[in-house]
Amino acid sequence: MSVFVKAKIRKGAITTKFEDKECLVSALKENGIDFTLTENGIDVQDMETLSFVKKSSHYVLEFQVQTEVYNGQEKETERGKRMVASQSKAINAFVSNIESAYDKFLDEKIERLKLEQYEKKMSQEMETEMNERQNAIIAEREIKRLERIKRKREMEKKKMIEEKVEKLRERAKMLGYEVEEKVENNERIMVLVRRR
Repeated sequence: MSVFVKAKIRKGAITTKFEDKECLVSALKENGIDFTLTENGIDVQDMETLSFVKKSSHYVLEFQVQTEVYNGQEKETERGKRMVASQSKAINAFVSNIESAYDKFLDEKIERLKLEQYEKKMSQEMETEMNERQNAIIAEREIKRLERIKRKREMEKKKMIEEKVEKLRERAKMLGYEVEEKVENNERIMVLVRRR
């Protein structure tokens, strides 16, 4: 009687704590593992039977384990047990190595994002402060410009009044009057008086 021994492949899956694709890819690279990005995950090239597949928020590590089949029946032999144990040990070691690197890259990403957020905040605060300073400078310049306009208008008004007063004196003189000036409550009062 002959015994036919073949390998049977069973599929398995491990739900991992890997959620961030960028960190997972970096962890694979750090461990020198060749991989291919696919639509639904990452296929590991070094181990043809391993794939990280995105399921909801986590990546699930899908794998295949070989067992032995004797005459069409799966039997647990010592050799088959050793084969499964060896493959399981290799998969667990693989996941453990990836987890260590993943955690490191996750920490680095968190720190990088915190730093970016801080730099962005500081940049916005500096920009706001610069805008406020610029606005203050612009406002100060506008105030000075308006004050110059006001002084100029006051000088022109004063000059115009002096010209009118001078014309009034000349006319009063021609008509035989004199102009007397008084200041009351900061107001200039002019009174015509007949010459004697």
